[in-house]
Amino acid sequence: MIHVSAGGHQIDRHPDKCPCCHHAITPQFLTNVTGKPGSNQPQLQMVYHCPNAGCHSVFIAYYAKGDSRAPNAMALSKVAPVHLKDRVFSDTLKQISPSYCEIANEAYAAEQRGLKQTCGLGYRKALEFLIKDYLIALSPSDRPAIEGEFLGACIAARVQNANLKSVAERATWLGNDEAHYKRKWIDKDLSDLKHMIELACYWIEGDELTKAAIASMPKR
Repeated sequence: MIHVSAGGHQIDRHPDKCPCCHHAITPQFLTNVTGKPGSNQPQLQMVYHCPNAGCHSVFIAYYAKGDSRAPNAMALSKVAPVHLKDRVFSDTLKQISPSYCEIANEAYAAEQRGLKQTCGLGYRKALEFLIKDYLIALSPSDRPAIEGEFLGACIAARVQNANLKSVAERATWLGNDEAHYKRKWIDKDLSDLKHMIELACYWIEGDELTKAAIASMPKR
C-alpha cells in the first residue's frame, strides 16, 4: 500500500497509464480531494499530470474503499477523462467487412469507458458480421441463406478453413456467454473472447492474402 497524507488514506497503487494519450507513464501527483463521509462521491480523488511530452494532460484517479481489514485502505477504481481511441484495421478486413470494423470499434469504445457488462455483446455482434460478410464474399449467391442462419450453424456448415472454424466456434461460445444470465465458460472472460476474434481475423486475412499472392503469380 502507498501512504497518502490526505486524511491518512492508503492507496493500492498510482495509475500507470494516461487515459488521455494511452501511454504507460509514471504520473506526477498534483493534489487530492477527500469525499464527504456517507456521500455518493468517491472517497478519494487524486489529480495527476501526464509527463508524456506529447500529452501533458491533467487527469483524476478515483479511489474507493478497499481492504475491509484496513479502515483507511483505498483501491483505484477508475481514471478520467478517458479520450477514446479507435483500433486500426487492415485494408483486407475493411474491404471484407466494414461493418465488423465499425461495430468492433463501438465495442472497444464501450470497453474503454469501463462498460464491461455491455461491450462483450458488441464484440459478439462484430464477430457475426465478420464471419457472415467473409462467407458472403466467398459465395455471393448464398447471401440470403447466410444472412438468415444462426452464427453457430453458419460456421459449422460453411467455414472450410479448419483453423478459422475452430476459433470462430469458440468465439461464438464465449460471445453467447456475454448475452446469457449464466455463463458456461466460467474460467474465460472478455479477454478470451477478444483473443478468439483476433485469431479469426488472422486466419481470414491470411487466407485472403494467400489467394492474392498466388493470383499475382499464376503457373506458367
